[in-house]
Amino acid sequence: MAKAKKAGLRARSASVKAAMSVSQVDEATAAAGKTVATSVRLDPERHDRLRTVAFHTRRSMHSLLVEGVDLMLAKHKG
Repeated sequence: MAKAKKAGLRARSASVKAAMSVSQVDEATAAAGKTVATSVRLDPERHDRLRTVAFHTRRSMHSLLVEGVDLMLAKHKG
């Protein structure tokens, strides 16, 4: 049980470090008025499929999500 707890703490720590580095980048671009941060919640199947597409196309998951938003917005021009 101690090993599982340590692994969980390491994963959480890595997640916090990653979020902090992304936050610093987001703050810099937000200060310039270029982007707005948001969250996307995906079910595990969609998340796995997105990761797979990102890997095979050698693109980031973020760029794929932005492309999807652009396609949806083009479809719903108003």
